[in-house]
Amino acid sequence: DDWLHTMGYRLASSSATPQQSFTFFMMRDRQINAFATLGGYIGVNAGLVITAENEAEVAGVVAHEIAHVAAKHHGEAYTRQRMIDGVRALILGPRNSALASGGSQIFGQLFQLQFSRAQENEADSIGMDILFRAGYKPESMVDFMQKLASYEQEQGARPQPRALQFFASHPATTDRITHLNALLQRYPIELRNQSPTYFERYKVNVLDVLN
Repeated sequence: DDWLHTMGYRLASSSATPQQSFTFFMMRDRQINAFATLGGYIGVNAGLVITAENEAEVAGVVAHEIAHVAAKHHGEAYTRQRMIDGVRALILGPRNSALASGGSQIFGQLFQLQFSRAQENEADSIGMDILFRAGYKPESMVDFMQKLASYEQEQGARPQPRALQFFASHPATTDRITHLNALLQRYPIELRNQSPTYFERYKVNVLDVLN
């Protein structure tokens, strides 16, 4: 996992909180996923690494997770959950009726999920900036999301209707692609074209080893 550690700290040093301590590690899970936890622990599944075509695509995902930590989203989510619990208790009151319970759960779900979508959009924005500052091609975030969209179609997934997207804990993949393409316009195209993806070294040092 040395390549992941080196890449991770290259990205972290380009964030707004370079003093933050991070631990980067790879999971042997073949599912396409990555995650961040309290304390700066960032895990990347082997399935995601194999799906990526170059180092910059993995870096885009890791930058997104670093952004969650840098923006203190985990602490905000905990505070928000405590608020939801408090409001739920007020709604329920002394009578724990089924109607009150159901209403409080729906309220808590809507309140929490809307915040989660805002976090994801912010993490995409901050993450792309980290990626660009670290010297990677920012289009790589879009490229990987397009791979994910293709994967969802192959698995039989269908684009979610707008009503269902509202209840999703994360923005739909197509919505994220649109959002990321808009974010790309912040960076001069001549500089974007000069940024590398590190395809060759990724293939030799990572893909050939895992495969």
